[in-house]
Amino acid sequence: MFRTNQILLSLFMAFAFYACVHEYVPEEKSSWNIRAELSFADAQYWPLGQQIRLGAFASGDTKNPVASIGIEKPVSGKAVVAIGAVPEGTYLVKVYVTENTVFKADIADLGEFNVNSDQALTKNDIKLVTFSRIQQQILNSCILCHGGSSGQLAANLNLMPGKSYTQLVGIPAYKNASFLRVHAGSGNYSYLYKVLNKDIDFDHAASSSASSADKQLIFDWINDGAKNN
Repeated sequence: MFRTNQILLSLFMAFAFYACVHEYVPEEKSSWNIRAELSFADAQYWPLGQQIRLGAFASGDTKNPVASIGIEKPVSGKAVVAIGAVPEGTYLVKVYVTENTVFKADIADLGEFNVNSDQALTKNDIKLVTFSRIQQQILNSCILCHGGSSGQLAANLNLMPGKSYTQLVGIPAYKNASFLRVHAGSGNYSYLYKVLNKDIDFDHAASSSASSADKQLIFDWINDGAKNN
C-alpha cells in the first residue's frame, strides 16, 4: 500500500511539473499598421472646432472605427499618417470628420482591405468642402421636419438625400423670396446661411443645433460655387 501511494505521489508531482513547464499561453491575434499618404485639394478650409481623422472601420459599423488617428492641418496640403496595431481583418479605410469625438461625416474613401499585413495607401486631391459632407453633417439632422418618414415638408423644403440639392440652389426662400435659399457664390446672400447664422426675424432650431464649424462649412461651400459634389 505504501509503495502504491509513493507511485501515485510521484505521478502527481510529475504531472504538476509538466503543467508548470508547459503552461498554456493564448495565441495573440496579429495586428498591423496602415500608413497613408494624403493630399488635400482645399486645405485652406481645414475646420476649426472639428477634427479630421484617418480610421479603419469594420463593415458592420461605419461610424465607430476599430482604430484611428487624428490628422493635423498640413502646411503644404500633404500629410503622412499611420494607424498602429490594427487587428487582422477586413476594414474600410477612410478619412472622416468628428466633433467632440462624435462622428460627423465621411470625407474620403481609401478602399476596403483584408488587413493581414502592413498597408501603404495613397489618396490625392481630397476635398474638405463638398455637398456630400454637408448632407451628412448638417442636412440629415433636419429631415424630421423636411422630408423624413412622416413626409412633412416644413417651408415646402425637402432635405432628404438625393432631393436637397435641387431644392436649395437657386430656389427662392419660402419666407422671403427676395433671397435664394442658396445663392451660389454668395454665402451672405443665401437664406440657408442666414437661418443658420440667426440673421433672420424668426427662431429656427437649426440655428441653435449647428456648430460654428457647421456654419463655416455651409458658408465656404456656397462661396466656392455651391457645387453638387
